[in-house]
Amino acid sequence: MNKIIPLVQSSKTQKAEKVAVEMPAAQSIQEQYASAHTSTGKEIAIFVGILVIAILCFFGAMKLC
Repeated sequence: MNKIIPLVQSSKTQKAEKVAVEMPAAQSIQEQYASAHTSTGKEIAIFVGILVIAILCFFGAMKLC
């Protein structure tokens, strides 16, 4: 774990104090982000299907006018 040490103002003493905050390693954060943001083929197929339906509805509405 990496540590980030921000400076915090104490309300009583008005003096800066150091506080240690534990952070996970950068590589584990990147791995979690990558696993959470992978798109599956099913999601892409649904997106393309909705896009095709929207285009067909647009041209269908143009024929009615």
